[in-house]
Amino acid sequence: MGTFDLGTFNQVPLSISATDANGNTVSGVLPVWTDDDPAGATITLTDQADGSTIAVRVSTKSGTANITATVTNADGSTVSDTLTITIGDTGTGTPGAVANVTIVPGQPS
Repeated sequence: MGTFDLGTFNQVPLSISATDANGNTVSGVLPVWTDDDPAGATITLTDQADGSTIAVRVSTKSGTANITATVTNADGSTVSDTLTITIGDTGTGTPGAVANVTIVPGQPS
C-alpha cells in the first residue's frame, strides 16, 4: 500500500509494474482498477484510448480516495495493491500540471 499527495494538481496517470515470484517483470498485464470514493466525490477513474487509466480530480475540496489495482492470474489467483491519493483544497484556482505514480503489486503466490 502506498500514498500519493496529488496536492492541487488536476489528474495523475496510473500504471502498474508487475513481477513474478522471482522478481522478473511480467509484461502485458492489464489490471482492473477500483476506488472506494463514494459516488466519485473526490476523484474518478478514467480509462484512456491507449489502455491507460487516469485518476481525475472532480472536486475543488480536499479529500482522500483509495485506488486498487487487481491482476487475475491464469489460475484464478489475484494480486492487488492499493494507493491512497490525497488531494488539497484548490478553492476556485486552476489545478497545476500532471504528476506520475506507479502502483507496484506484491509478489504473486
